[in-house]
Amino acid sequence: MSKPKTSEPERLKDADTALTNALKQPKIKELLAKKGYGETELTEGRTIYDAAKAAYDFNKQENDETSTASLDFKNKRNALTDIYKEEREIAEIAFNDDEAILIKLGIVGRIPQRYPNLILKAEKFYNQLGNAKVLPRLARFEITQNTITQRKQQLQELIAARKLYEQEYAESQQATRDKNDAFDDLKKWMHDFKTIAKIALKKHPELLEALGFFVRS
Repeated sequence: MSKPKTSEPERLKDADTALTNALKQPKIKELLAKKGYGETELTEGRTIYDAAKAAYDFNKQENDETSTASLDFKNKRNALTDIYKEEREIAEIAFNDDEAILIKLGIVGRIPQRYPNLILKAEKFYNQLGNAKVLPRLARFEITQNTITQRKQQLQELIAARKLYEQEYAESQQATRDKNDAFDDLKKWMHDFKTIAKIALKKHPELLEALGFFVRS
């Protein structure tokens, strides 16, 4: 059976424990120094750990911001899609005897599912609703110039939300790459450190355990 993969928080906790005790416990520090891991080397390890921890925290922050932006975009898209569908159906009924107007409003065929096409269709629809030959016949359905203004504002807010989401997503992806690089550096340093620690402290299993390195008896 393969060994369960250690999570990133666990990897950080293990490295922190090892480095903290290696730097603070005199006996461990003395024995490690004799095998080439003195204050300078351990401080380097702490710097690598700090970089990995900072990259992890920043990546988590970016992921949270991406999730928030994604939710906001989806909510705005759903809200606009719902009202666009409703008002499009009203317009279809109001002009079911005028195919030219239906074509001008862009309500021939289904509502697009893909975001870019949805935006283009909705923009065309609300731009054309303001036409002098169109808007008066929609008054009885409580669709007015104010309605058009509100929908155009919704469209702009949706477009802005999409741009923010794309920006946050790109930043999150870069933060993930940076975090992975930092964790690779920490993994390499900890591998070498653990190997030397087992040699330096082989006669002191209790000190190895203080570093979090358990050895079979």
